[in-house]
Amino acid sequence: MTNPKNSFRERKYEIIEKYFISQSYFPILLIVASSFIVRLIYFPHDFPFVFDNLEYFLYAFDTSVQGKLPIEYSPANNGWPAFMAIIFSAFKFDDPILYMNLQRMVSTIISTMTIIPVFLLSRKFFSRTFSLVGASIFAFEPRLIENSLTGVTEPLYIFLIAITLVLFLSRNSKIVYISFVTAAFASIVRSEGVIIFFIISIMFFVKNRKSIKVIPKYIPALLIFILILLPMMNYKEEIHGDDRIFGRFGEAISDKKNVGLFEQENFKERIFTGITNFSKFFVWDMIPIFIIFVPVGFFLIFRDLNFNKITLLISIIGMAIPAFYAYSLSSLDTRYLFALYPMLSIISIFAIKKYVQKIDRKKIFCVLIIIGIFIVSNIFLDNSKIDYKHQKEAFVIAQYVTENTDGINFYSPESQFIKVAEVIKNWPKMLPTEISGHEIIMPRFSTNGYDSMKDFIENSKNDGLTHLVIDNNSDRPDFFKSVFKNEDVSYLIKQYDSKEDSNLDYHVKIFRIDYEDFENNK
Repeated sequence: MTNPKNSFRERKYEIIEKYFISQSYFPILLIVASSFIVRLIYFPHDFPFVFDNLEYFLYAFDTSVQGKLPIEYSPANNGWPAFMAIIFSAFKFDDPILYMNLQRMVSTIISTMTIIPVFLLSRKFFSRTFSLVGASIFAFEPRLIENSLTGVTEPLYIFLIAITLVLFLSRNSKIVYISFVTAAFASIVRSEGVIIFFIISIMFFVKNRKSIKVIPKYIPALLIFILILLPMMNYKEEIHGDDRIFGRFGEAISDKKNVGLFEQENFKERIFTGITNFSKFFVWDMIPIFIIFVPVGFFLIFRDLNFNKITLLISIIGMAIPAFYAYSLSSLDTRYLFALYPMLSIISIFAIKKYVQKIDRKKIFCVLIIIGIFIVSNIFLDNSKIDYKHQKEAFVIAQYVTENTDGINFYSPESQFIKVAEVIKNWPKMLPTEISGHEIIMPRFSTNGYDSMKDFIENSKNDGLTHLVIDNNSDRPDFFKSVFKNEDVSYLIKQYDSKEDSNLDYHVKIFRIDYEDFENNK
């Protein structure tokens, strides 16, 4: 007789395999929805931009107001803010923070949507079951989740890179030509995207090497790419003096940092720095998910090489070149490697397939892997999440500073909110073009190199220093720490104390400099 418990267990496995793995749409939609929900949980509502995302935001808003690309300035990579300008033009908000929320939400949606092309790219190599695991690795990669919430260029750039590879590996020759369209847009979003154009061009010739009409076949692809890039290249040529795409390669070669690059000692030093930093950040980016699969996957992909595998490998090598160059200049940022994540997700599947090949219930085991990825990702996100409470309090202080002072000291990193506070203070009294440049209205002064309060004030007073913003950060100069603790300098008049006036956890004191008393004390 059949054991009822075994029969129930078999039926349960069949249900899981049928509805959570084998169905065409439900599993991938479940992964997409889950990834989006995770992003929403960590979404920083009503939180201002401060660095690159502020620059992109101002350019996007300026473009939406003018109805055209500004002719006074442009970011080097303006594809993302130009895209956001189209979306901004459909909304009318009085509060700039709402536009920032919108920019974050769009980047979050695009990052989530990228799961689908990653899944389709996986299907070029694996069955649906394993492709779902690859899509899950990308969907719940914690650094991509964090990056998608910042409103910067990477989500759109990665989306276009993944789409380009999916289209290029199509068996339909007409669809292959569309990959040159997306490669062009990727190059507009980030100039290093031009590398994916060179990669698919090389592989186009490899694929059609036996055809005597390979060059006539390639010419339409080249024309498509150039015609899409040309308007933006001409626009940037007028502003920057070069097209900011191909021109940046020439700039990199002629840059002062590269003078004497090919002299033996300089070359060795740059290569050593590049290898060291690239290796360090590559390993760091592998944690916590890729580290389990990618090393084994790289070893296995070389078995039975075919056109698709070679395209994937060359894409990884090619897209790693800009990161290596940046790391050779000692630029330290994990974001340089994010463009590799769709390809690394595919590499990971080679290892996963190897791990489960001797297991009977492969689909059930794959579901367990997906659940494990989800759990590990959320643990990582919880441990690395930003202290938004402190950041928001720092923004409140910055708003007070911009309203009540005329020139201050740097108090990094909290003083990073000064510029966005100035933007909001002047919104919308100033024209977008006037507030979109890099200039800070309020002068700020560094205390680096100073050993005394008097020397710092004496050297800064004629340039506009009026107030000192001093907090309880242990990295501040000793003469600031003393004033914060004792408030015993006669020419420093306390104007604000966050504990007394605002009851914030972030303790800041603001002192007005009485220059008449200061001169008497000298």
